[in-house]
Amino acid sequence: MQAAETHYLDNGYTFHIPAVSYRRRVCVPLLMAVAPGGKSKAKHMLVFNGSWVTEAKAEGGLFLNGGAMPATACNSWNTYIEPNQSVSIQAVSEGSNGGYALPSITVLIGQD
Repeated sequence: MQAAETHYLDNGYTFHIPAVSYRRRVCVPLLMAVAPGGKSKAKHMLVFNGSWVTEAKAEGGLFLNGGAMPATACNSWNTYIEPNQSVSIQAVSEGSNGGYALPSITVLIGQD
């Protein structure tokens, strides 16, 4: 896919992609969650047309000796937008005990 449009969206912002007369492909190349400590948890979720479609989820762990085991998770996602169809896309993040997700996503839109 050659991207015709590139959009950089903050988490929580709903981006509306208007309808056009031709088929397009939409891609989110990176969702990332980081859990740096033993009790850390993080999720980076993607919502498309109001429905959850994928996520990156990281949960830190603890070794038996009490040492912390950090964790990271990455994911990507893509789909097609049919002609004359408008859609919405949004990233949502959650984190606890120091866990975090990237603050934004990149959305690529192109013709297939």
